[in-house]
Amino acid sequence: MKLKPTAGWILIEELPEEEKTSVGVYLPETSKDKSVKGKVIEIGPYMQNENYNLVLYDQIKNANIVIFKKWATNEVNDNGKKYILVKFEDVIGYYVNNK
Repeated sequence: MKLKPTAGWILIEELPEEEKTSVGVYLPETSKDKSVKGKVIEIGPYMQNENYNLVLYDQIKNANIVIFKKWATNEVNDNGKKYILVKFEDVIGYYVNNK
């Protein structure tokens, strides 16, 4: 992969939304919401905050599944594959032990 995120950004592979609801009703393509879940592909380098302290991204490692703000994404293509870039502060949660 040639695409590398800069400081403060995370490169994510968007995970598909569920095809059906918890009660078994299949959703048409037009009713699906924008995804808010994805697999972390790469994390940009550490950055400094306003006090010149390093902001560490140790909680979110490669291959974690993260939840991010719905409209806080930038879609990009790299060699025909679709990815999204999300600012670190727009990640609002992550799953542990998701292997």
